Parts: sequence; structure tokens; C-alpha cells
Amino acid sequence: MDSCLYTGWVRHARWLPIKHRFTYKVAMACLDLDELDTMKLPSWLFSVNKRRLFSFYRKDYHLPQYTSLKEAILSSAGKKLGRELSSHHSVKVLTQLGTLGFSFNPVSFYFISERKGGNCIAVLAEITNTPWSKRYHYVISLDGKEPKWFNKKFHVSPFMPMEQEYLWEFSQPREELKVDMENRDN
Repeated sequence: MDSCLYTGWVRHARWLPIKHRFTYKVAMACLDLDELDTMKLPSWLFSVNKRRLFSFYRKDYHLPQYTSLKEAILSSAGKKLGRELSSHHSVKVLTQLGTLGFSFNPVSFYFISERKGGNCIAVLAEITNTPWSKRYHYVISLDGKEPKWFNKKFHVSPFMPMEQEYLWEFSQPREELKVDMENRDN
């Protein structure tokens, strides 16, 4: 099974208008989308589309009108990358699972690989402004070329203006994983 649980730290630092920083511990599920329906976990602990201690509801993720989340991710990422992605590609989602029927998931990252166990070629980052259930996604190519900045297209926090750019950097999702996001304005 390639699905796993990552534990680590979220570190946040803001430099303007006043300097502020905080750190907190987090655990996020990293689920291989090909394994969702066959995962062998106790039924009281985890389920797909059923209320359990931890739940993965398809409706809470990218393009819920698609039955298959994997097909939705490959279609959207393929369009942005300018190439066709097929079911032979592997997709893992790094996400906050619903807990006791409640969902708070400001961002999910979909790691797309050429094949199971291969290096990640792209990440689709889906931002959700949770109270309003609106979503926007960015596709980041991991082609090894210089980092790419993205104009902010979607409002999430009332403390952050729209006139910003994002830069994401990712390690390969192996035993350890690093996700780094930088925001800049002006």
C-alpha cells in the first residue's frame, strides 16, 4: 500500500504589516487514489463517502461532478501542462480528512507521477475557501526548470490581499515530504 500518513509542522511567518509567526503540529493523509476503495483499515476508523472517525468524501474534492477524482485531476492537470495524462499515471492526494463529519481543508495537493513509485512530474494544488465551498487550482510542473510564480486568483484569507503571487516548492513524496509556499505582494 502506498497510502500513508505524514506528520510534521506548519510554520507561518508574516513580515507586513507587523511581524508575526507561529508553528503548529499537523497530520495529513496521503492517499493513492487507486487504493481508495481497497484500503484495509477498520471500518470505524476510515471510510470513503461514509461518516466515520475519518472520512474521505468525493464531493469535497476537485470537480465533484466527475465520478473519478483521478480522472478529474489528470484532465485538469493535462490541460494546464499541455499534454495528455492517462490512467497509467499515479495520483496521490495530500489532504486533511473529514473528522466526525466535519471538514476543514484549506488546501489539498495532488502529486502526479508517470507511474506508481516513480518521480512526481507535477502537483495540482487545490485551494478551498472552506466556509463558502469554492475552489481554485494551480498546476505546478516539476520539470526541474527555474521556479514558477503564480498570480493569486482566489481569495481565501481576509488578512491577505488579492495582489499577490505564490511560489510553491515540493520534495518528492517519499518517507519525508516538504511543501513550501511563499506569498509576495508588490
